[in-house]
Amino acid sequence: ILRRHLLFLISSRAWEYEVLGLAVPINDKLAFVASGSGNAAGEDAPVSSLHISDEDRDQLLDLRPFMDPCPFLANELMPLHRVYRLFGGLGLRHLPVVDCREQVVGMITRKDVLPDIIEERVLAKSQARQRAERPGDRG
Repeated sequence: ILRRHLLFLISSRAWEYEVLGLAVPINDKLAFVASGSGNAAGEDAPVSSLHISDEDRDQLLDLRPFMDPCPFLANELMPLHRVYRLFGGLGLRHLPVVDCREQVVGMITRKDVLPDIIEERVLAKSQARQRAERPGDRG
């Protein structure tokens, strides 16, 4: 769920459905999905611009009805080139990483797969490995 999704849910007072024991109407679910697409101009809007009352601040919001029940996942053994293609081809921002028991063990972000970041990390690991292999060079 993106920040702009949360802003939409807060501004539409989505917690009221649960308080009233109602299911979220399909039109509201569709509006929620649409709030995540398009231009991200409102993404940096401060939460204070929503004019939330003190009573509203105390409300709990169950996000389960709004979550993707089948998100894209990466196995912890997935090769980097496949992860890179997932981000590029699908326009993902985040990718949960799961182990062989399908338990979440991490999260990869778009920034993690930028070529410059990858090169920097590989170089740092290579240098650390070289330092560790030098006998008697404890500095």
